[in-house]
Amino acid sequence: MKQSHRNTFLNSRLCICAGAFASCFMALLLFACDDEYKREAGGAVAAVAPELNLLPQTGYLLSSVEEDEGYFLFRINWNRARFSYDSGLPYEADGLLYTLEMDRLGNSFADPKPLLVTETLYADVYSEQMNRWVHDLVNCDAVILRYIELRVRTTYRVNDADAEPVYSNVIPLAILPYAYANPEADIVIRWKYTGTEWTEFAIYAYDGSEGETFGGWPGQEVVPDAEGWCSVTVPAGQTVGNVIFNNNNKGKQVDITIPVTSSIDFEISSDSFTVIDCQQDEK
Repeated sequence: MKQSHRNTFLNSRLCICAGAFASCFMALLLFACDDEYKREAGGAVAAVAPELNLLPQTGYLLSSVEEDEGYFLFRINWNRARFSYDSGLPYEADGLLYTLEMDRLGNSFADPKPLLVTETLYADVYSEQMNRWVHDLVNCDAVILRYIELRVRTTYRVNDADAEPVYSNVIPLAILPYAYANPEADIVIRWKYTGTEWTEFAIYAYDGSEGETFGGWPGQEVVPDAEGWCSVTVPAGQTVGNVIFNNNNKGKQVDITIPVTSSIDFEISSDSFTVIDCQQDEK
């Protein structure tokens, strides 16, 4: 008898659950079939920024060539920016433009430099372009490794009004530029010895337009100023050639392995050198 009552109770619970499920199913079916439920165009427009593809290399050493544009470096490409209404329906934005921008690495694009504007989804970059962009960015002709970042800014119009731009991901890049020779400017070479062994200082250069630019080995002896800086000037119109700093033929020398084509500053130790950036030009 007790078993019979229990079965009746369970059957009642099952019927109640089945009934509730059926009611929910019918409500969903009616909602899905409701002619009034449909997505409509209108309201706010959301934008999804393009994604920049990675470059084949993370760094480039630039060199000067005779061609106006230089040589081909890379093609940077990205996908199309996408726009949609709140309802999810797509929106076709007007005036869609992509601007490739550059800034110093770590500067968070506080002062971005616009490089080029295009309607396409790529940009071909050449060595002369990149060299000029880097020099303009840092406002300096010193030939040292520059760490930069690239991104794409997307501008567009919504309902005939300019909308807020959206920005792609950022790609870091290392660039070693080359210096621009100015035949009308003197070339000033300055260097500072940071070690303790040298007590005399000279500069020698060979294969310049005058042969041995500063005379035969060990070259021109130079007395440092009060702050330890040595300086020589090569007249405009001459080329320097290959530079060697030495301790006036006392057995030590530092060979400069980069071309000196414009004014430049170095810090040297007994066996190495560092090019000083332009921000220190006031010393």
